[in-house]
Amino acid sequence: MAETLTAETLFALFKETDRKMQETDRKMEETARVVKEVSRLVGNLGNRLGEFVQYTVAPAVLRMFQERGIEVHQVFPNAKAKRDNEGLEIDLLAVNGVELVAIECKSKLGTEDIDDHIARLQKIRRMFPQWADHRIYGGVATMILDESAADYAVDKGLFVISPSGDTVEIRNSKDFRPQPF
Repeated sequence: MAETLTAETLFALFKETDRKMQETDRKMEETARVVKEVSRLVGNLGNRLGEFVQYTVAPAVLRMFQERGIEVHQVFPNAKAKRDNEGLEIDLLAVNGVELVAIECKSKLGTEDIDDHIARLQKIRRMFPQWADHRIYGGVATMILDESAADYAVDKGLFVISPSGDTVEIRNSKDFRPQPF
């Protein structure tokens, strides 16, 4: 025999269903908040690893490029410019009176990072007019060296810098000729 539901029973069921839905909504909001926070923290970690690469490479930049015949004598970390509502930031900028090496630092280098850096290199003359007459070279520095990305960077005329033992070094062959930008 089927049980007959009274209005009172139906009301109680609806009330319980509503309570459960509100609880589910609350849990979903909390989950979304946690996911957002974790995403923020992971993003910060990636930025911090990039900074680690930058601060590991910076002390060796002058020596490495001088050994390659590019007599840079100044290094500017986080070189920034803003002109005509356009901005540009270069992680490490090494210069002398006629040459400039702009280096992008990444924890793990990908081909998209290389393409992005080449686009930055092409803006340097406009964004930093004080160096517009310099011969401009590009480099990428990475903690984790993926050989295919390294080959891609070399093919594009960029220096590739990565850890080697207890220091960092330019990984291109000695006969490598950088592509001026």
